[in-house]
Amino acid sequence: KKAASAPPPLAERLEANYPAYPSFPASITIQTHKTIAALPDALPDIHMPVLLVASVADRAVPADSSRKIHALLNTPYKRIEIFEGMDHSMVCDPRRAEVFELISAFLQEILSAHES
Repeated sequence: KKAASAPPPLAERLEANYPAYPSFPASITIQTHKTIAALPDALPDIHMPVLLVASVADRAVPADSSRKIHALLNTPYKRIEIFEGMDHSMVCDPRRAEVFELISAFLQEILSAHES
């Protein structure tokens, strides 16, 4: 029986190696900047459940950005989880099951709160 090999270190499997973003249209950069500029004013108006999932090693969206978003949200149903050792494409990471379990638990928590 063949032994399972450990996933390569994070440095060997960073975002560039994932197929999640094969290319970007130029317009996405403009729209992203407009969205980022509008966020501080819009976030306090959000009153629905929000789960923010970030990683310390994410070079595309720093974990501090998620912390700032979390602080500006005006909802009692907000949670932030910051992972170590993953990058931006968490759903492609060897530890992605942890992310999926977190999302599932959050959704169950929200559903349970609204059922009672």
